[in-house]
Amino acid sequence: MDELWDIGRLSEYLGIKRSTLYTMIERKEIPHYRIGKLARFRPAEIDEWLMKKRCQAETLARTRKARRMFRSLHGEAKTIVQEAIDEVKLQGYTSFGESDRIKGLGKEE
Repeated sequence: MDELWDIGRLSEYLGIKRSTLYTMIERKEIPHYRIGKLARFRPAEIDEWLMKKRCQAETLARTRKARRMFRSLHGEAKTIVQEAIDEVKLQGYTSFGESDRIKGLGKEE
């Protein structure tokens, strides 16, 4: 049977804080065993889990890049739309904000 690591040993192995590991345990994000209130880990399962995380990390990086691109394009689109709205609002007005249309021509007598 494989040896079991405690949280301290796994913390050293992964190079992360114990508190981070406890959070991961609570969220069931990391393979572990409960012996009473103690959490234990099999090194082979941790290595397998790490390999899966590697693939997920690459996917997350692509997802984050896509989100950044979307935000950038969304921001540009908002600017273009706002400029178009402003342009339409300004049509028919002088730089002083007064209408350049002839008053009274809108109604036929």
